[in-house]
Formats: sequence, C-alpha cells, structure tokens
Amino acid sequence: MTLNVQFYTMVAMALTGSYLGAAIDTYRFFFNRQLVSRWIVFCHDIVFWLLQAVLIFYVLFVVNEGELRFYIFLALLCGFAAYQSLFKKPYQSLLTFLVRAVVSLYLFVVRLIKGLVVKPIWFIIQTLIAIVLYVGNLLFTVTLTVLKIFLFPLAWLLRIIWRMLPTSVQQFCYRFFQSLKGFSVKIKNITIGLKQYLLFWKRKKEE
Repeated sequence: MTLNVQFYTMVAMALTGSYLGAAIDTYRFFFNRQLVSRWIVFCHDIVFWLLQAVLIFYVLFVVNEGELRFYIFLALLCGFAAYQSLFKKPYQSLLTFLVRAVVSLYLFVVRLIKGLVVKPIWFIIQTLIAIVLYVGNLLFTVTLTVLKIFLFPLAWLLRIIWRMLPTSVQQFCYRFFQSLKGFSVKIKNITIGLKQYLLFWKRKKEE
C-alpha cells in the first residue's frame, strides 16, 4: 500500500467517522425509543449498525480494496470525535430546522390543496345536490298544482262514482291511497333530512 493510498484511506475513514456520528444523531432524532417496545428497538439497532458496517467496509474497499490496518480504526475514532466536538450542535440545529421546514411545507401544501381543490369541489357537489332537490321539489309542487286545476272535473265525477261503489271496494281503495300517502311522506322526510345534512356540513366547514 503506497503512502498516497494510506493518506486517502485515513481521510476517507475520518470523514466516515464524522458521518457515523451524524448518522447516529439522525437515527436518534427520528426513532423515539420510549414509544416502542424493546424488541423493536433491538431489531432497529441491529439493522442500523449492520448498514453502517456495510457502508464503512464499502468506503474502505473503494479506497484501498478493503485492507484493514490499525490506523483505520484510529481515523474512524478521530473523525467521530471531531464530529462530537465541532459539528454535533450545528448538525442537530440544521437537522431540526430542515425537519420543521419540511413539515411546514407539507402542512402548507395540504392546506393549499384543501383550499383550492377539496373545498371548491365539495361546494360544487353541495350546490348541485341543493339544485337537484330544489328542482325536484318545485316540479313536484307544480305537478300537484296542475293536477288539482285540470283534474277538478274528473275529481267531481270520481266522487259521484265513489259514492256508487260498494263498501268493500271503497275500503280497498282507501287502504291503497293510504299506502301511497305513507310513501310520499317518506320521500318528503328524506328530502328534509338531506337538506339538514347539507346545512350541517356547510356550517361545519364554515367553522
């Protein structure tokens, strides 16, 4: 191994040691040990250190084809100590700032999507439902009015025929029309319920 290779190896291992300190702080920042069970912590720690070992060996393999020397461990330790004394606090501050910035950006994007996409679509849906219900109620009312106007002579004739019918036939017709009346009441209740539901969600969205 030449002197140049040894020098590059020491520099690479020192930088890798500093990276290892930053990786440990990053791992501790994102993984809260108090919120999970011990066996999950153990599994995460094993995976973390295995990944770091693979990365260190890969850097060593690229620099000097994987030859181990005693000064390599000293370089790793020096890099780790340099990080702890010089770069630990600035890195933690930078990491906290970046995480907060990403979270703030995410919340801003979510609020923007809700304001520009979700709320307009929901407003359009509410408006269409309200229009359909209003038009349906209006058509129903107009239809009943027209029927009352144009079918008045027919109603007068039906009253005469009704009086001439047998009692059993009158009772059957009475039960039939009562069932129709109950159905129309159900439709009216459903319409009122939908209107109240839309008003409730509209007030909730405004709050």
